[in-house]
Amino acid sequence: MFIKKPWYDLIFFIGSPILALFVIVAIVPARGPGDPYLFQTQTPGWLTTFTAVLIFMHVMAGFTRSHLNQAVFEQHKVRFTWVPLIIFVVLASYNPLFVFVLPFVAVWDEIHQFMQTFGFGRIYDGKRGNNPLVGRKMDMAACFIIEYYPHIIRTMSIPYNEFKQEMEVFGEFAPDLYLYAPKLILPMIILGVAFLIYYIFWYARRVREGYEISWQKMLLYFNTGFATLIIVKFYSIVDALVLSNIFHSFQYFAIVWASEKKNLLSRFKYKDLWRTNIFILLCFGGGLFSLAVLRIYTEDVTFEQTGNLPLLGAFWVTTSMMHFWYDGFIWSVRKKTFIA
Repeated sequence: MFIKKPWYDLIFFIGSPILALFVIVAIVPARGPGDPYLFQTQTPGWLTTFTAVLIFMHVMAGFTRSHLNQAVFEQHKVRFTWVPLIIFVVLASYNPLFVFVLPFVAVWDEIHQFMQTFGFGRIYDGKRGNNPLVGRKMDMAACFIIEYYPHIIRTMSIPYNEFKQEMEVFGEFAPDLYLYAPKLILPMIILGVAFLIYYIFWYARRVREGYEISWQKMLLYFNTGFATLIIVKFYSIVDALVLSNIFHSFQYFAIVWASEKKNLLSRFKYKDLWRTNIFILLCFGGGLFSLAVLRIYTEDVTFEQTGNLPLLGAFWVTTSMMHFWYDGFIWSVRKKTFIA
């Protein structure tokens, strides 16, 4: 009923949101009265840099599943070759489109995070032998409520002077939005709580009908929701992003390691397991780390320049988009493409 082993799942999948929360609590002081909502000066710069490294390492790590797994690659050759090439060429050639795409990539990233939690839950349910179509929409909505929804509500309570620059996209309507946004907080909280109550009763009814619900899934969802609520309530927006990206990245590293180690063992013709482990850690780990550092140190050039678009900018946006898209079908229980 576990993806790999009980201890492995409990640490890297199910317990990772709580472990990430412990990291934040141990390092960063809670936000006090009058402290900024967006970013605290008490948040160490090395922590945000470390998180950025994890983000870009996990984006590139996904390609071990798509492009280095022969069985998966053969099923989706066009998606893995021509599609990213075309997107890269278009973004590198037409800078206005590149700038237009960036906000959508950022939103897609946030959706991708709660969809990963949803995916793990469906994998655990699938290992119980459940129909992958039963409860799918309910779980998707629940993951949105526990992992994304609290960030939306917290953003609505940020003082206008802190968020003024980000709100410029709404033009002259921005001040009015901030007059009405706080009034929506309580109704949105009630709506979220009401859905979670409905979600519990809905699954309770399925259990009475014979559905064998996965306790691993429910514990994962609870841990994710609890960690998210604590960080959103008592810490800054940046701290919340650090939390979600830490456990999201470690979950991803763990699932890649669990599913692709044997594939890499045979692909690189290593007979000894320890040799493969060292190879992955040194070569792949070192390569992913180098790419992540390169991404961080070229961020100002690739994401803020509006003149001649550097190729690196198109490369990073393309790989990010492909990572979000590929994960939707190469780890799918519903489409029976998940193997671990």
